Amino acid sequence: GSDGSDGSAGPTGPTGPTGPSGSGAVTALNNATENELVTVASTTTQLDAEANLTFDGSDLKMLEAVNDGNPSLSIGGADAEKLSILTVFDSGAQTLDYVKFSTAVASATANKGKYIFDVDGTDIVTIDDDGIDIASGKTFAINGTDVVVTDTTYSAGTLLDLSSTTFNVDLTEAAEAAIADGDYILFLDGGATGTQSKEALADVATLFAGDGLAAANSVIKVDVNELTDLTNTSFGTDNFGAGDHIAVADASASNATKRVKFPVEIGVAASDEGTDLTTGTAKVTFRVPHAMTLTEVRASVNTAPAGSTIIVDINEGGSTILSTKLSIDASEKTSTTAATPAVLSDTALADDSEITIDIDQIGSGTAGKGLKVWLIGYR
Repeated sequence: GSDGSDGSAGPTGPTGPTGPSGSGAVTALNNATENELVTVASTTTQLDAEANLTFDGSDLKMLEAVNDGNPSLSIGGADAEKLSILTVFDSGAQTLDYVKFSTAVASATANKGKYIFDVDGTDIVTIDDDGIDIASGKTFAINGTDVVVTDTTYSAGTLLDLSSTTFNVDLTEAAEAAIADGDYILFLDGGATGTQSKEALADVATLFAGDGLAAANSVIKVDVNELTDLTNTSFGTDNFGAGDHIAVADASASNATKRVKFPVEIGVAASDEGTDLTTGTAKVTFRVPHAMTLTEVRASVNTAPAGSTIIVDINEGGSTILSTKLSIDASEKTSTTAATPAVLSDTALADDSEITIDIDQIGSGTAGKGLKVWLIGYR
């Protein structure tokens, strides 16, 4: 036959003995909020929920809303052996300034604490003591365009020297050439730290052409039209004076501009035109209008002497200025053809000095007529 039904439960047995008390039991969970992670409190029997450290099942966050909080994350075996990620706030604020990744190692061995970036099981980039090393065959891309990373060979071109990977400009390599109109020069625009620029040589010439100068086709020349006129043309000390010069165009040198001291030519008549010359002192007396330097003296007549030469002496303040006196040879009308030229012994005539002309000798057959004497020099 079939089994019978179960009988009713029996009475509860007596309570067993109390077990021993456990140690370090958690007695409280402080300030708990959803998703906050907990840490052991200082009492070690309580847990504290960390408001700045949360995990919602997918995102782990460590946020510190405190001015200059600068939260960090460290992974490693000790403070001296770790990777640190430090977020640095702007001073006095909670806004992010920058993030710093760093490693710390106690070992002095090279490349300890290096970074290795592995993608899908392959090391792509290593950062060590020597810098960034991209694995062989890999590329570096800029805006999606690959830059192939290979060993680069450098070579120095014209005007360059190469030392290791450093290039230096070497102008001694420049070929020599004649600089001409149309050429350019390099310069720093704005001073020693200005922008590198170039300018035409013609513009440089124009820059340098100041008063009295003109520039054309990179050539600077004297332009007397650029000079300031004197207020008058007198020969006082305020205008022309000793040591002054004037500019001239030398026709014998393709009109090249030259400077010369102001020329002086003083001519005086020592007789009339129709009377035979006679010997004597102070045939004519005059004063020089300014100081001058003599370079030459001359004499001429309108009737040539015959039989002997005419001899003339020139005196300043009563003393001769000639070591060899001025002469006109027989049958000649000018001293420029004399067999014995005059020699100056005193070339410096003082301002307002008294000049006298003596006739020491005349022609023995024909005396000669119309004597003129010239003092030639410069201011």
